[in-house]
Amino acid sequence: HHRGRRRRPALARPAARTAAAVAAITLAFTACGSDDDAEPAPEPAAEATATDAVEISIEGFAFSGATTAAPGATLVVTNSDGSGHTLTATDGEFNTGSLGQGESVEITLPTEPGTYTFFCTIHPTMTGEITIG
Repeated sequence: HHRGRRRRPALARPAARTAAAVAAITLAFTACGSDDDAEPAPEPAAEATATDAVEISIEGFAFSGATTAAPGATLVVTNSDGSGHTLTATDGEFNTGSLGQGESVEITLPTEPGTYTFFCTIHPTMTGEITIG
């Protein structure tokens, strides 16, 4: 009987603190949002991403195209083979999913510099690598 009374106030207090924390975060976010109304920073970021787009093609059961890219660049992968393929990072950092003949997909490459190896999950002997830096 006594334990029930202790639990109710303990549950009520964190809920009140959570609501206050959410209100504070909301106010902070709103304040930050009003500073961003001019939007000078997002526009150059969008231009940089478009400039940094690289392409890899899949044809003849092989990957060809870009071997280097900027961190966070957009990678356009096009399957020109008659068979389905994927472009999947060995460490799982990125994956196109299955692409049929003539299909293309855009993925965002990791922002961490380094050399990333990849393969086709359908045809594991198909391999390649891309250096981000």
